[in-house]
Formats: sequence, C-alpha cells, structure tokens
Amino acid sequence: MVFVREIKKGGKIYRYLYKSKRVNGKVKSIYIGREEVKDIHAHKESKAIKTHKISKKNHKKVSSEPKAVHHKVDDKWMVDRIIEFNRLMEESMSFVIQNKIEAAANHYNKLLNVYNQLSNHISDEEKLKLYDKTKQIYDRIQELNIE
Repeated sequence: MVFVREIKKGGKIYRYLYKSKRVNGKVKSIYIGREEVKDIHAHKESKAIKTHKISKKNHKKVSSEPKAVHHKVDDKWMVDRIIEFNRLMEESMSFVIQNKIEAAANHYNKLLNVYNQLSNHISDEEKLKLYDKTKQIYDRIQELNIE
C-alpha cells in the first residue's frame, strides 16, 4: 500500500510517496520518491461530492437485556494502549521506589483502566502477562502501605 503526503515547499506542492512494511512487529515507512504537483486542484476535482438524504430515524425498542457489542479495533489503538500501559507501569513503579504511595495508587488506578480496555481485545496469554505485571505493582503498594 502506498501512502501520499503533500507538502508545500517554496510555493510548489510536492507529493511524497511512502510504502509501509512490517519489520519485527513494527510498522516502518519506506520512502519511495517524490513528484511535483502540476495542477494544485487536480486531486480535488477527481473526488465526487456525495449528497445524502437525511431522514428521520426510527427508534428501536429498548430491551431489558444488555447486548455485548464487539468493535473491531485497529492496530494503532492497540499499540497506543500498550504504550500507555507500559508508561503507567513504569511511573507507578518509580513512585513506589520513591515511597510516594498516593501517587503510585493513582497511577495504578489509571493502569487498571487501561488494562480493562485492553483485556477485551487481547488473547488469554497476553492478558495473563499484563495481569501479572499489575499484580506485582499492587503487591508492592500494599507492602509500602502496611509499613
């Protein structure tokens, strides 16, 4: 798949072409080349304007049983949540080392929220690994709280 970025330089518009490739579990952008755009509005003319007729929505009957709706989650969302989980884990461990129990507990609560978001979208093995990490932090906070 080729991605295009349009950048203005010196009054001219250039299209930079990139190709994405997964290497060792990470997505890398590979530069292909650039081209100068001759007509500034040429790419806008090719896009057709779509009009939609807005109609009144029918209200659905409310059922007493809640329905579980699973949404497909893209990789970027997953990567962002994992990075946030690791960041919160490191920060809460640093607060534990500094004996700042309240700050560590606040970060642990945020960590649990991220864990709950991730737990719906990951496999059981990964869920167990994340649970072990959160359990270690919880145990350390409890040890400090007892002292």
